[in-house]
Amino acid sequence: MTMDWFEWQDVAAQAWDFHDIDSIASPLYLAASQKLDELEGKFEQEAVARRRGAKTEDEHQMAHDDEDWEAALHLRRKQAIGALALNLLEESLKQRLIRAKGYFDKTHPGRGPYKKKGGWPNSLKAEYEHRFRIDFNHSPVPFSRIEELALARNAGIHMDTHDYVNEVQSPRFVNDDGEFSVDASNYESAVKDVKDFTRWVISELKNVKA
Repeated sequence: MTMDWFEWQDVAAQAWDFHDIDSIASPLYLAASQKLDELEGKFEQEAVARRRGAKTEDEHQMAHDDEDWEAALHLRRKQAIGALALNLLEESLKQRLIRAKGYFDKTHPGRGPYKKKGGWPNSLKAEYEHRFRIDFNHSPVPFSRIEELALARNAGIHMDTHDYVNEVQSPRFVNDDGEFSVDASNYESAVKDVKDFTRWVISELKNVKA
């Protein structure tokens, strides 16, 4: 026995309707990043003018100190926006996977708890494999990238990259100095991972039978 048509349409819609990402998370991240870049550009122009206008060594030093302070502030602001973006992205994926499996609670009840080391991605991985014989390792999106999203989100929220850089071989969300960093490229890459992984899971659930 499989789900009835109406139930399946509700599940399948989750694989194509990413309104929370497309209408909230992505526009919020991109708009905020653009605004910060504009502010940084304005400050750089002002900094050039201050350096040119400096007449003493003290004035040159003050201009230099201001630039260092502003650069550090800009990075922290970008990190905060990036952390929020990854948090929204992670939550979108997590809630879709939780909601989708809920449609099978009667036909394929869980026998948890499925808590595993590695946080919610590995807990859901264990549950999907046990209940539906769906192995996340067979996804066209490497499961390691889903794990990385959760680790990177934690690194950004807690401002601590230690676990992230030690557990991920080639972390995407760090800059050359090893600091947490989200840019348009790695963010869009993560968005694609979430969408492709969700669609694959839903397509696999379509084949689940009682």
